[in-house]
Amino acid sequence: MFGRDIVQEANVFKQDFENIFGDKFKVILFAAFQSKEEIDYLDFILTLYKINKKYNLNYFDMILRFNDKSTIEGAATTNSYFDAKFIKENVIVDHCSKIFVCGNPKMNKEIPEICIKNQIEKEKICLV
Repeated sequence: MFGRDIVQEANVFKQDFENIFGDKFKVILFAAFQSKEEIDYLDFILTLYKINKKYNLNYFDMILRFNDKSTIEGAATTNSYFDAKFIKENVIVDHCSKIFVCGNPKMNKEIPEICIKNQIEKEKICLV
């Protein structure tokens, strides 16, 4: 919509998005919040999730955690922290091309360490 120059400027990770999508492309969102009300773009995220499930696309999945124990009908939620056990049970190392981590300082330190201990290369981990 804005032209190739703008798209390339916005592509800070220098990904080849024209050729990256395909049968192996998948985004899995693991996100923790105080409550459902805290999530910006919840409707957008749920729309992606529902379209993916409805058409069996296997491009997008998510597991959400709410401190107030909220749930979202039809969406996977957990009461588990995103710790070593959770990562080991939910992240398939061979299928990871990038891990994006965005959280508080403790999480930003611990999640990359856990990933590295689980054989995910440091170069695949990006703090955002």
